[in-house]
Amino acid sequence: EVRTFMDSVRNTVPGFSDDLPARRSWVTGEPIEYPAALGPDFVSPFPFTVNEGDEVLSELERLQHGFQPPEKKFGNVELSTEQYSRFMELHGTIKVGGRTMYQELERQIGSSRYRDAAKVEVNTPEYDDIRMDIVRAVIRSYRKAAKAELLREDDTLRDAVVKDRQNQISVRRGRGVMHPLEELNRLRQ
Repeated sequence: EVRTFMDSVRNTVPGFSDDLPARRSWVTGEPIEYPAALGPDFVSPFPFTVNEGDEVLSELERLQHGFQPPEKKFGNVELSTEQYSRFMELHGTIKVGGRTMYQELERQIGSSRYRDAAKVEVNTPEYDDIRMDIVRAVIRSYRKAAKAELLREDDTLRDAVVKDRQNQISVRRGRGVMHPLEELNRLRQ
């Protein structure tokens, strides 16, 4: 997972990218595999994925909705490279109701409710809206569970998110975020 300019440079030099977390699929949580090198020093910057025969990935692609991986921020708190990699892993591997997100998407896509959405006239907004709503609801619930788990695991991140929420509440109340000395002066008045 490349996040900074230096990470980008390290990622292209064999041996230096070993300490970067793997880039992961947000659907499965698995590391993304890259194609075999075209030469001894060639490393492709583009992930290699094949959706053939994969009902879930093919359906996500067919919907052409542009489903996105999770943001790299919780509120105003930017996740580190390691935190984001872990978030992506959790996003695809955490179980809700005994199933991973991929398994739940597979179950929903195979359901009569999902198939019945095809009975709506094709090429109308309602046709894919029903299906996209189902997929979005699944993604949203797993994203929320993955975020909660990451915050349980990472005290530093949890503290930063709590502080960010407190700052947001202060801003909404009209106090804004004050420098500690300004806050002290305000309290003395």
